[in-house]
Amino acid sequence: NKVSECVCEYLGMALSSIMTLIDLDLSMCDIKYEGCVSICQGLQGNTCLSKLVLFGNNFGGRGAASIAEALQVNKTLQSLDIANTDQTSQSLIPISTVLVSNTTVEYLDVSRSVPYSDEDTISANFSELLMKTKTLVTLKLSKCDLTDSATSSLAFYLRNNTSLKHLDLSCNKISVDGARSFAEILKINSTLEELCLCANRIGDAGLISISEVLACRNKSLKKLWVTNNSITALGLSSLAIALQTNKTVTNIYIWGNEFGTTACDAFEILCSGEKPRLKPENIDFKVYEVDGINFLAETGHYGFSH
Repeated sequence: NKVSECVCEYLGMALSSIMTLIDLDLSMCDIKYEGCVSICQGLQGNTCLSKLVLFGNNFGGRGAASIAEALQVNKTLQSLDIANTDQTSQSLIPISTVLVSNTTVEYLDVSRSVPYSDEDTISANFSELLMKTKTLVTLKLSKCDLTDSATSSLAFYLRNNTSLKHLDLSCNKISVDGARSFAEILKINSTLEELCLCANRIGDAGLISISEVLACRNKSLKKLWVTNNSITALGLSSLAIALQTNKTVTNIYIWGNEFGTTACDAFEILCSGEKPRLKPENIDFKVYEVDGINFLAETGHYGFSH
């Protein structure tokens, strides 16, 4: 749907006067900067809206600045989705800055934002937020061109974070070093429950580093996503072995990698028996046998929890 500037003005007036609306989804409505300003003006006087989705609109950095201004006043919004709205690392500075002192926003999606330059990364602008926030629970940074260096910076600032439970870093440029940085943080951080690294390139070495920590050093992570990561049977087997001792991780998603006989056998152990270690509804594969040899079959794709 296309929402004109005039309609956005009416929406803004409605937000400032109607105190029963809780959830507003304006995804892919071709809202420009002027329309975003009108909505944000209404948001400043709103005391009931808890979720605002603006995914896929082209209001850019000036629109993000208007949202940040509204968040300085609004005290009820809990979930904000501005993914795919033409943001850069520079334009997200006002939002990340205001959220440091914001005490209501728990969910933030800024996926498909891009670095302003090679030196100016998305993760750098969220450093103070991750160090100081006591409220933010879910952060989605999918498709933000995050490299190993940016990921290491992000992991560093998560050392003492006590609120973030769900982190989505899918579809970036994270390889072995980035995965190792998160493995080190998983030794320290006791809050993070869900980590999504789908569609990166962490490989065997990256998953082995994470698996070694899960085996004995981390008791908080519950869900791990490593689909499509150039992982072979070596890395997948290390994860399966780690899950034999780790009893906290309940959900794993591994499809899109290279399964070998050793990995299939290892996961067969975890998925069999009256009380299997991994339940069918918590994984994206199932084990089947042909002529005494175990294989894995895909059972479906499951979206990030939040």
